[in-house]
Amino acid sequence: MEFRLPPCETRLPTTEPNLFYCLHGRVHTKGQIVSVEACRNCLCRGTPCVLRPRPRDVPVPVERDLGKLLAPPLPGMWRWSYGVTVSSRPVATLGATLASLAKAGFPRPQLFVDGACDVPGGYPVTLRSRRLGAWPNWLLAGMELYQGDPHATAYALFQDDVLAVNNLREWLEQTPWPDNSYLNLYTSRHNGRGAGWFAAPSVGRGALGLVFGNKAMRALLEAPAIHRHRLTNDGHKRIDVVVASTLASLGIQEHVHDPSPLQHRVASTSPVPWRNSTLGHNFNAMSDCFPGEETDARSWIVASQRDGDRPRVGLVGFNTASGIGACNRDLARRLKVDQWLVVPHRHHPEMPFSAPELVKRCAGRHDMDAFRNMCEAVDVVLTVETQFIERQIAIAREHGVKTICIPMLEWLPRAGWPSDVDQFLCPTRDCLETLAKEHPGRCRLVSWPVDTDLFTFTERHVCRRFLFVNGHGGHCGRKGGDVIRAAAELAPEATIIVFDQTGSSWPKSCDVRGEAADSLSLYGEGDVLLLPARFNGIGLEQLEAMASGLPVIATDHPPMTEAPLLGRIRCTTRQESTRRPRAISVADPDPRHLARLMQVWMGREIGEQSRAARQFAESRSWDRQLDRFEAAIQELVR
Repeated sequence: MEFRLPPCETRLPTTEPNLFYCLHGRVHTKGQIVSVEACRNCLCRGTPCVLRPRPRDVPVPVERDLGKLLAPPLPGMWRWSYGVTVSSRPVATLGATLASLAKAGFPRPQLFVDGACDVPGGYPVTLRSRRLGAWPNWLLAGMELYQGDPHATAYALFQDDVLAVNNLREWLEQTPWPDNSYLNLYTSRHNGRGAGWFAAPSVGRGALGLVFGNKAMRALLEAPAIHRHRLTNDGHKRIDVVVASTLASLGIQEHVHDPSPLQHRVASTSPVPWRNSTLGHNFNAMSDCFPGEETDARSWIVASQRDGDRPRVGLVGFNTASGIGACNRDLARRLKVDQWLVVPHRHHPEMPFSAPELVKRCAGRHDMDAFRNMCEAVDVVLTVETQFIERQIAIAREHGVKTICIPMLEWLPRAGWPSDVDQFLCPTRDCLETLAKEHPGRCRLVSWPVDTDLFTFTERHVCRRFLFVNGHGGHCGRKGGDVIRAAAELAPEATIIVFDQTGSSWPKSCDVRGEAADSLSLYGEGDVLLLPARFNGIGLEQLEAMASGLPVIATDHPPMTEAPLLGRIRCTTRQESTRRPRAISVADPDPRHLARLMQVWMGREIGEQSRAARQFAESRSWDRQLDRFEAAIQELVR
């Protein structure tokens, strides 16, 4: 008899109301966007979906694939290896689990499928053609995760019937783990109540979500007991007991958390809901202390780190219509700094600011007295890119004030004042990988956020016009205006809207505009942003475009590749240091390949990619990233 999943278990929600990703493996729309009615037609009537299939090369908003880098992660970096064990159930729960884990920060996990099961497309899958059982599948999954990246910071294995709190991964990266422990993210009702992390009073109660540090995972896989268990009568099950007892014998204790980060998902549509386990278990295993799937785990960080007085924060730098000025205004507004010492710019006027009472002004970079006055009133000084006051870092140290720099890698000297900075908050992974070698122990990744509230999302449905923001061209032609001109000549059928302030000549296919009134008006037109950048600092333009709903075609070079791209422009790279204090990796994008990418996407539907772009931008919004900044400041001052 053919096994069919109920309609509610064959789709994942998209960002669009009433539209879903089809998960059913026997219809041509698997992996495509369908409506509720169309999805039901597939299953209940045995007919194919009535919606027209959409392009299958959908960018998945996930992090850069660091699992392929076998070198140990640099100080301050987290590298995860994670997956989900899957098996056939009377009522499938995998769809809801994957959707919940994505919001928890674990998108696109490796699926370890034990026997014949329906699984969604677009996920890496390891299929056991012959069903082995819960324990063998789990153990092989753990071995595969470890062998795939033996230097990962942490390993996580979930079962296919869990719900998780939001931003679980971010919380795990910022909360202190108990010493000599592994984490059981499911706190069963057998373990009673606690506050935060605590040693499990009754170990081995559920293996719905287990997290191991590198040392603990290696110790588990090397233990002979895990292989002997397969020879016992229960050798196909009892994951939780085997893991707990094996690691306890090695001095590694199971810890659980209150509130529980995971909940066991009971399938209420099952004829016997409490027997939906693959092994027929009857645990009635619902956690008493799961706060709900919409709970933001980051609130647990803030609650634990704001017990003392809030550090007084001072900001130093420009307030101009420039990249640094925009960064400073975001920091001043979002972090609620106590004082902003505005340094005058030689060419650009000062911009208005919503809280003028926080603004102090100095006469210029030599006005050290104004900076000393600031140091008397703050606990930490924050600066973007450089020190704007002569001897700024040294003066802060003389006053016992901590210093934080958000570096733009291409403008950071290799020697001098950076050696005295207390902490670097690196806005990109590319920046972190470089600076962590030069300043070990003083670098932390805090990906730069985008103000999604400011940029209105407009879904792009079909790619008709491209957008290129040249501005003043960037230092040493950083923006890649010459690449755009060459690509436009090669693909004259593609219309490109160009915002340009250089007065350069452009091909006829380019609709040239002057200076935009503000950053919002930049992204009101066009369907796909072109970003053939040679190098980049924060990459704010890329994030702002994605927040506005524009997918991005960019140079295949970091940090542009740290966000999901519609297309990657092939390039060559070189080390170059023209008029900069350090040599950096500079890319030379291939205009012929850019022209080809424009021709490929011209006229194609991009609605799904547009929504995915906005979804990624929301994952990098100020609302989601603010706690990272506050936590870094709290920890440094303490």
